Amino acid sequence: MSIIEKALSKLAKEGEGRKAEEVPPAPGVVAQDGSEAVVAEDRLGDWPENEANAHGPQYAEQGPQARDSAAGRSPSGDGAAGEVGEVADGNFLSLHRLQLDGYIPLDGDRSRMGDSFRLIKRPILINAFERGADAGKPRNLVMVSSSIASEGKTFVSLNMAISVAQELDRTILLVDADVAKPGLSRLLQVQDRLGLLDLLSDPECRLSDVILATDMPKLTIMPCGSRHTHSTELLASKAMKALLSELAHRYPDRLVLFDSPPILATTEASVLAREMGQIVMVVEAERTARSLLKEATQQLGGADNVALVLNKCRPLGMKGYPGYYYYYYGGYYDRYGE
Repeated sequence: MSIIEKALSKLAKEGEGRKAEEVPPAPGVVAQDGSEAVVAEDRLGDWPENEANAHGPQYAEQGPQARDSAAGRSPSGDGAAGEVGEVADGNFLSLHRLQLDGYIPLDGDRSRMGDSFRLIKRPILINAFERGADAGKPRNLVMVSSSIASEGKTFVSLNMAISVAQELDRTILLVDADVAKPGLSRLLQVQDRLGLLDLLSDPECRLSDVILATDMPKLTIMPCGSRHTHSTELLASKAMKALLSELAHRYPDRLVLFDSPPILATTEASVLAREMGQIVMVVEAERTARSLLKEATQQLGGADNVALVLNKCRPLGMKGYPGYYYYYYGGYYDRYGE
């Protein structure tokens, strides 16, 4: 039995158990890797495209001292690795209002949601920084995707980024690579800012022009940028390969997380997946057909570094609590020892 078939088998067994529950599933997300569930509303998945801007936080222009502080720098220019010289003046984004929209606390206060993402991020960080590169692919390049749209991949991406930014010795760059439907950029209200596609298509665009510092010192954001008719070709270009190499190796403490398009919805996701060191697939419980998940994983080219996050499910024995489970299947790490 292949790695993916093992994953599908476990998901199917969990699905059979959930169908036996009498309590209808509530909309939301719970991170689970033990006996305790965590509840939080997934507000992004059901947002109409024209309403997304009303919910995301406004980004604020700050003075130089405030920007330096937010970027983890001292006014003299010395500061946290991963930020110095990489963020242009004026590129600042406040994430504070995210806490009102069901995301984990930015300050690291203990919460069930925060504790759940601590469990989810740990094997990803171990693989990224304690193991060597896999076939030339740096494992600190991580892609979050799904089979189809609205399974919660952007919600998972942003929460994971916030959680990694709370690490004592890690920094993170979150990239909106969903070039077909840039939900992360809309959520953060930065869809009109320069971003990934501008960096790949405009020789005059600099890396510092497209990276936004945030009020979390170790978290930076790269928006999707301007729409482009040849986005697939841009992601498959030599410029993209050079950019990925620079992002992966510029700072040894940095995880680069890509919120990518759904695998079956566009061609861009498969192109991006070939360059990633790790892939996280978000699967919506009781909605995503097993055949769709199998087809999506087949398009990943037989990658053995795929994590599955089962989203919006009810943990058995905890009726009424929606949530998700986390499975990691791969040649170098098998959570269940199979």
